[in-house]
Amino acid sequence: MKVSAALLSLALAIPLVGCKREGTPPGAKASVPSRAAAKGQAAAKRPAASGAVARIVFVDKEKACACTRERIDKSWKALTDVVGAPPVPEVERLHMDSQPEKAAPYQKQRPIMVAPAIYFFDKQNKLLHMLQGEVKSEQIRAALK
Repeated sequence: MKVSAALLSLALAIPLVGCKREGTPPGAKASVPSRAAAKGQAAAKRPAASGAVARIVFVDKEKACACTRERIDKSWKALTDVVGAPPVPEVERLHMDSQPEKAAPYQKQRPIMVAPAIYFFDKQNKLLHMLQGEVKSEQIRAALK
């Protein structure tokens, strides 16, 4: 029993190694590309609206350590580069720490091990794919096909 408790403690502590508990300063907002910049980039990269994916949900943390914030920002940029502005398909962004009641239904479908998580749904609201951690544009394009 003591070994199980030690292993569980170790498994819970491993993701925290190397992370500083630094949150986004109060009043600061995560960087999001401007609509004009995203629109220009998205024109060439926008997926066909007729794909199987009808809706995307991006679940991250509003307050995160520096390494998690960097992973969230890179994944958000990859997503916005692919889907454009306004996004096609529709994208909903939720924060699992400040909006737990909104994020909970998605976490019940597929638990989030590493933030952020990107859920891809079809027109019937069936979960098609889920990506998590630092996600690249290529992974998002593959999920949209």
